Amino acid sequence: MYQYRFIKEEQYNQEHGVYTAYGICGYELAQNVMRETIYLPDVFLSKTVAERFVALCNELELSLVHLYDAVQDALCWETESSGP
Repeated sequence: MYQYRFIKEEQYNQEHGVYTAYGICGYELAQNVMRETIYLPDVFLSKTVAERFVALCNELELSLVHLYDAVQDALCWETESSGP
């Protein structure tokens, strides 16, 4: 079983300075212990999009194998006015 959470981060780049981003952390339940398996930093700029993404991943019980593809698809949400 997998569970996903979003993590608020403070990032910096020379062009924009300091900005807030949200990373995605994936956990796997193994032997009754949740273990962090993957961390993708600086994925979303919108907290709302990060929350929706994580909720959908958890609801659909997304496998870690598909996380990168799901993130790429979800990045389109930030450029559209409506998400899933």
